[in-house]
Amino acid sequence: MKQLIYFFLPLFVSDAATAQTKIAIKAGANMATARIYQDGQKLDSKFNPGYGAGILFKAPFEGLLHFSPSLSYNRRGYTYLPKEGNITQYKNTIHYIDIVPSLSVDFSLGQNSLVISAGPHASMAIAGTEKTSVGTASNTSKMKFSTSKNYGLFDLGFTGSIGYHLKRVFIETGFQLGLANINNNVETDKRNIRNRMVSLQFGYYLK
Repeated sequence: MKQLIYFFLPLFVSDAATAQTKIAIKAGANMATARIYQDGQKLDSKFNPGYGAGILFKAPFEGLLHFSPSLSYNRRGYTYLPKEGNITQYKNTIHYIDIVPSLSVDFSLGQNSLVISAGPHASMAIAGTEKTSVGTASNTSKMKFSTSKNYGLFDLGFTGSIGYHLKRVFIETGFQLGLANINNNVETDKRNIRNRMVSLQFGYYLK
């Protein structure tokens, strides 16, 4: 994962340095959940509201195709109901830094454009809380992240979006599909947790 970050960061720097590169800031709301299985059984999960903000770089690549990497912060999370044990509900909130080296296709609509983007994402958890409920009582604790136990420090997946872009502003809706199990204790608790998120963001081109 560190190798991926070291690989993608120079791309952001070189992309931002080119004369034709557009730079935009964007922010908005999201709804996040997770696909969770325990011992082969799918657990009931719910969406948690969140938010995010980031910076987008956009440079012409070939024809309608652009290289459109972004670096952003997103508060994601999920709520789920375990099948067994004393705990009746888990509600986890995780703060991520996301690197998304996307490619985008711009379809002209007169002076505006319809933009479809897609690419992988590499995320790093920087903080998180876990709220557990037993009946009407609850307890909140800090989540622990690592590469070998507790919750996963890194997440990998696929990101896509579709947006309507004017000259300086744009609106886009997107999704994130986590492909990695963020639970490092799967051998003991048998839980497979993969992030899911949909978002709505507004953006403004600085350059």
